[in-house]
Amino acid sequence: MTFIQEKIQMTCQNLSERIVIRSERVGEMTMLRVPYKTSNTPPDGDGETYRGGPIDFPRDSHAWFIFPVDVPAEGADEAVWLRFTTGREGQWDAQNPQGTVFIDGDTAVQALDTNHTEVRLKPGRHEVRIYFYGGTAAATLMLDASVVTKSVSVEKLYWDLFVPLCAMKSLDRDSYAYTEISNALDHACMLIDFRERGSDAFYKSVREADAWLDSEFYEKRCGRDALGKIALIGHTHIDVAWLWTLAQTAEKAQRSFSTVIALMEQYPNYVFMSSQPQLYRYVKENDPALYEKIKARVAEGRWEPEGAMWLEADTNLVSGESLIRQLLYGKKFMKDEFGAENHILWLPDVFGYSAALPQILRKSGVDAFYTTKLSWCETDRFPHDNFIWQGIDGTEVFAVLNESYVKPLDPQTILSSADRHVDKKYSETHLSTFGFGDGGGGPTREMLENYERLKRGLPGFPRVTMQPAAETIAEIRAQFEENAASLRFVPKWVGELYLEMHRGTYTTMAKNKQSNRRAEFLYQTAETLSAAACLLAGHAYPKAALDENWHTILKNQFHDIIPGSSIKDVYDVSHAEYDALLAEGGRLADEAEGALAQNIRTGGGTLLVNPAPFARAE
Repeated sequence: MTFIQEKIQMTCQNLSERIVIRSERVGEMTMLRVPYKTSNTPPDGDGETYRGGPIDFPRDSHAWFIFPVDVPAEGADEAVWLRFTTGREGQWDAQNPQGTVFIDGDTAVQALDTNHTEVRLKPGRHEVRIYFYGGTAAATLMLDASVVTKSVSVEKLYWDLFVPLCAMKSLDRDSYAYTEISNALDHACMLIDFRERGSDAFYKSVREADAWLDSEFYEKRCGRDALGKIALIGHTHIDVAWLWTLAQTAEKAQRSFSTVIALMEQYPNYVFMSSQPQLYRYVKENDPALYEKIKARVAEGRWEPEGAMWLEADTNLVSGESLIRQLLYGKKFMKDEFGAENHILWLPDVFGYSAALPQILRKSGVDAFYTTKLSWCETDRFPHDNFIWQGIDGTEVFAVLNESYVKPLDPQTILSSADRHVDKKYSETHLSTFGFGDGGGGPTREMLENYERLKRGLPGFPRVTMQPAAETIAEIRAQFEENAASLRFVPKWVGELYLEMHRGTYTTMAKNKQSNRRAEFLYQTAETLSAAACLLAGHAYPKAALDENWHTILKNQFHDIIPGSSIKDVYDVSHAEYDALLAEGGRLADEAEGALAQNIRTGGGTLLVNPAPFARAE
């Protein structure tokens, strides 16, 4: 590390210690231990007084924490935040404690997790309620809360210095870009008066240094001659089940989506996408007001409901009929709820991809495919990240591959994404998602602060934008087609996209797989008989029951349920759901068959029904 780099780093450290002007700890809360919630308000009960310190949380347990806060009026350069710590900071998102924050109402404000520890507060007196989940393992935790007042100008200068500092550290020290950033930051640091903490002179110097940075660095030296483009989209990949149950997934969806809405209010340039109608359905059922906020952001074009399937389903174990149903129900939900016509199959985390998919996708109105998992192959590196995928019958779709679906947003990651973009000669644009997944709550304030500086085009960096994934894939495809024609070669993959990882998915949890296949066959039969009975015998077609049960079948085809990679609790639920599905499917089929039988003269003979699409002689 050079002296100048160390000096800039120490300046950032000093600024970070001066962002908080004052802090007042919340001294007392009411804690009420509860099972999984059925509403967004605590049940009646006195609870117990909690004043801080360790709390024992059994596995998969919850508690409400309730307390009032008095938020002072903000000064011209002030913002007030509620800050939390749990004692588990820095540990894995998926198994960390997580909470849903409610303020003065029963609509989620945002998540509380290891990545999202601060909630913006408005002046006045508020009742804060936190629905807190201890995690997937028994743990000793704490919940400490403080009301902190920050200096807006000091925090802004910190980020205006810190992001290019991180960028500089990612560059070759002998490059012109490194020198250009270093000189600008060094000069800005000289303008800051640290002699008296909190003095008028300090704040005046902060404003002057930031104004100089904005005019002399960001305006004059950024945004020139960038090579390549990283097109970002905010995302939070949520496994519908894995190391947690479906009930916990419903909470993860509410937490993560509320955090997106909260950050969109603070960052007007923030654009987010989420697939999986199953997640949206959970939010619609559990928090209707939050769901309406999502629909408003969709209408604005800042929230992208894309992905095509009902959820991110396994594509190797399920039937062709089920793959079609995943698309039929998934696309219908997005169209009915948001007016969105999905054209991308979004499957970042699935364990391999059937060669039947291109034909099914095209016939379902889906002409693009996105994944990241193939980049995880253990032996052979997949040769392309933009290519044509050709299926069994010759049908083709355009495919985009990324290196990961859960990534931070910072200068080093941007450079890494640009470097790892394989098909540069076919497309200068590379699609990159950012945000924490699986309970991590998606993008963070830190990521969005990084974006506000990166989008201005730091020296030595590619152009960085944020836009809907569909727009980015269309842009990549146009470049791909033009360059492929010019180069007279089209990168193409024919047949199955095999994943050299997560093997054993055909053999584990056999009962679950068998139940899925029985349900698939049974509901095709029940639907065929019901349609025939409706047309030929006036039998009432049980559309609502068939649709709802197909939703359950599709849900249990999630790529961490049907392969056998989830915890026992998940299969306890799926076994019970399959028992109910099979019983009701049998009843629906019998009723339809009975209605047909009553209207067929057998002359004393036996009526045989063959639901298969071919002749049988057993």
